[in-house]
Amino acid sequence: MIPIVSIDDPRIAPFRSLRDISQRNAATTLFVVENSKIIRRLLKSSCEVRTFFATAAYYEEFTPLLDAKGVSPHERLFAEESLMNEIVGFAMHEGVMALAEAPPVPHLFDSLRTLAFPAVCLCGVIDAENVGAIVRNCAAFGVRSLIVDAATCSPYLRRAVRVSLGGIFGLQVYRTANLPEALEELRHTRPQVRSIALETSVDALPLHTFPRQQETMFIFGSEAKGIPSEVLRAVDAVATIPMPTLAAFDAVNSLNVAASTAIALYHLSAGN
Repeated sequence: MIPIVSIDDPRIAPFRSLRDISQRNAATTLFVVENSKIIRRLLKSSCEVRTFFATAAYYEEFTPLLDAKGVSPHERLFAEESLMNEIVGFAMHEGVMALAEAPPVPHLFDSLRTLAFPAVCLCGVIDAENVGAIVRNCAAFGVRSLIVDAATCSPYLRRAVRVSLGGIFGLQVYRTANLPEALEELRHTRPQVRSIALETSVDALPLHTFPRQQETMFIFGSEAKGIPSEVLRAVDAVATIPMPTLAAFDAVNSLNVAASTAIALYHLSAGN
């Protein structure tokens, strides 16, 4: 273990402010995990762990996992809790953090023949907490693949990983810059797969009218803008979650995207 006694120590630079680490790490593929339960899952995942940083009390518990993961002794840092609180900028609930590198994220178009289902695709979901909640839903309901477009925030951002409770470590993530083209190619290469967009458009069919099918890709969009029209034209079907209209709440005609994901995935899995 390497002791850290100064907030200016360059070895703990990525941990100095958890308030802005997400934006920096989005470009570098590095992300911070700050919860002991999630770090246990991280250490059992395929992600490379760059640095483990904790109070000394955690080392007895985590040393076997660190050894098994092959984390270098030079990357096992510890500090007093007071210094760790100063480093991150607020009082910590737990005195343990890790810096890890996300695995490579392949292009969807290059992976259509091997894509595992069911799958979830996100279009323009920019809120990290929404993405984290969706990832947690995916893990809960057995989703195999997560696709993110260029406008969606990385599911490996700190807040997304935290909200997902580490569920991201069990998903294969793909990226796409042209989802309509990928959907068209998917239709040709794997015609048995069904792509369903969840949207509140007037021609959408109620979700419960769709038969359950394992080889399904659900597409969810931005709460502000919805799913782009070119994507809606490329999917096999558009579904909506029917809700009763109440006079006192007539402005509420849709759910949070994470809640919609949970309902859609439950519908898909309820018959299994």
